[in-house]
Amino acid sequence: MKKRQFLKRLGQTALISPFLPLKLQANTPSTEPYPVKNDDAFWRRIREDYDLKPEYINLENGYYNFIPKPTMAEYLLFHMV
Repeated sequence: MKKRQFLKRLGQTALISPFLPLKLQANTPSTEPYPVKNDDAFWRRIREDYDLKPEYINLENGYYNFIPKPTMAEYLLFHMV
């Protein structure tokens, strides 16, 4: 692709992009309340708020952090208005 053609296509994309439907959604968080008296059930419920990958165990949360589903849903709701 030539530079001039690329810039033309980029400009066309920029002009049409506000009219394209863009919907960002987090995975719907669970509405189940957190158990109070059962410690194991409490931590199972906390675990449901995260999208965990079974391929590996993430031991590093200092620089890369997983956001809980309820927090992401509130963030997207607040910032997409």
